[in-house]
Amino acid sequence: MTTWIMQVPVISSAHLSMRTTKALVEGLYDAMLIAPYPQGIFIWLGFADPIIGLPRDLKLLVMWARKHRIEWARLDADAEISIDLPTYPWS
Repeated sequence: MTTWIMQVPVISSAHLSMRTTKALVEGLYDAMLIAPYPQGIFIWLGFADPIIGLPRDLKLLVMWARKHRIEWARLDADAEISIDLPTYPWS
C-alpha cells in the first residue's frame, strides 16, 4: 500500500478580507469546509460549480486554486503574499 501525501500551499491570510474570514468561521458558506487555527485557516477549495453567492475575494481564491489544481490551502497570518491574488487590510 502506498501512502498518499498531499501538498498544501501556504499563502497569506490577507488574501481574504476579515469579513469573509469571519463569515467562513461562522459557517455562513455551506459549500466551504474550513479548519481554523489561531494564526489562520485551512480551507477546502475543490468544490464544484457554482461559486455564485460567494464574496469576490473568496471567488478569486477559488479561481486561483482551480488554475493551480489545488483543493486545500492554508491561509496563515505569517505566510507570503501571492502576486496572483489581491490583498485586503485587516486593521
